[in-house]
Order: sequence, then C-alpha cells, then structure tokens
Amino acid sequence: MVDQSLVQSGLDIEVLLSARFVRYALLAQIEAGLLPTVLEIVDQVAGLDLRIDLHPPTDYDRRYVPEPVAVLPAAVDGSFDTLFVFGDADGANVQLSIVADIVDNTSNGARNDQPIGLMLAVGLTADPDDRGFESNHRLSVSFVKFDPLTVLGLALAGIDVDDVTDRVRQQLDRTVPFGVASGQAVQCAVMQLMPGGGGRPPALGVYVNLALKDGPEGNVRRRPRRRRRCRQLP
Repeated sequence: MVDQSLVQSGLDIEVLLSARFVRYALLAQIEAGLLPTVLEIVDQVAGLDLRIDLHPPTDYDRRYVPEPVAVLPAAVDGSFDTLFVFGDADGANVQLSIVADIVDNTSNGARNDQPIGLMLAVGLTADPDDRGFESNHRLSVSFVKFDPLTVLGLALAGIDVDDVTDRVRQQLDRTVPFGVASGQAVQCAVMQLMPGGGGRPPALGVYVNLALKDGPEGNVRRRPRRRRRCRQLP
C-alpha cells in the first residue's frame, strides 16, 4: 500500500530520482553500446586531435556477467561520481566526474587517470498528441560545459575549450527512455531538482498528472476535481 499522506504535490504520481539512478542510467548507455567509452576529437583547422578514454567505476554493481568480448577500459575508483548542482547560471543540474586517459596526437603527449568534470543538464521530454496529452517520455541528457578545473587544465594545455566543448556535446547528448506512467495517458509530467533536507539527500523529482478515465463511456479527459497543475509546482 502507498501512504497517500506522503504525496504532497497534489499530482497523481511523484517519483524521486537519486544521483545514483542518474549515474546508472548513464552507465547503462555504455553497457548497451550507445555511449562511447572513447571520444575522438579531431579538428584539423583548429589543430585538435585528441583521444579520450573514459574509465568505468570500480563499484559498478552489475546484476549480470558481461560478455568477455565486450572489452571496456579498466575500472578506476571515483570515476562516474555524480552530484546534483543547484543554481548553475548555465542550467546544469548534474556534475559527472570521470577519470579518463587523454592522448594528444598533435603533440604526442599522453596523460593517464585525468579527472574530467562534466556539467550536465538532465531534463524530461515527451511527445504530445493531438489531444494535448503526452507519451514516450524520455530523460534528456545535455552536456553544458566542463567544470572550472577541467577548463583550466584544457587552457593550460593550449586546447580551445569552446571547440572541445562543442565536439564532446555532439557525442554525449542523448535521450534515455523513461516510462513515467506505465503506458497511461499523461496530461503533463515535469521534473524539478529537490534540495533534500531532514536527512534526505537531494533528488530529481518527477511529477505526473494522469489523464484519467471519467464517465460511462470511458472517455479520457481531465478529472473533474481540482488538482494542482504541473506548472504550479513551487
């Protein structure tokens, strides 16, 4: 049974996503071969020829044994650490810290086990239908920028930060399927970053208004009683 007193938004469904959930959603993309573990950044005009190998974490709690032919870079402690970010001026709400090996083919230099901070914007997107309802909900993951320490490291290495940012964005931006209502019609679904407190960690809150059936003919329409709209979330 669900304790309805815990549902405080006035909407039909509340889901809280932890930083660990976001981390595993990204790692699952690697497991499915959708997120590359090797980023090739080549721009002959700008003089860029970088290879970045992303290391998975050592504490990846798989529930299966990977195929031996699926070779991944060696696991490293602390890679893919995920934190929620509040108040970023550019809209990032997640910081992903990755340990990587970087090879600069232009200068023939190599740096192993380098920390890279990726600032991401994780949101919720869906497809509207002709009734104004939503379906096919997805988590959108967008690369916003590098963290300040990574920007400083790139600048000191003489690498154009804006060019690298654009090319990493082309390889990292994606959507991840996210079923918020088990196939039911949805009036609206929104995501909001929650600060936590009282012993609760920060989380991404997903709030859903269902398009519930009402009337003898089973027409799908808005429930007649007053409910808070998604856009009225604090």
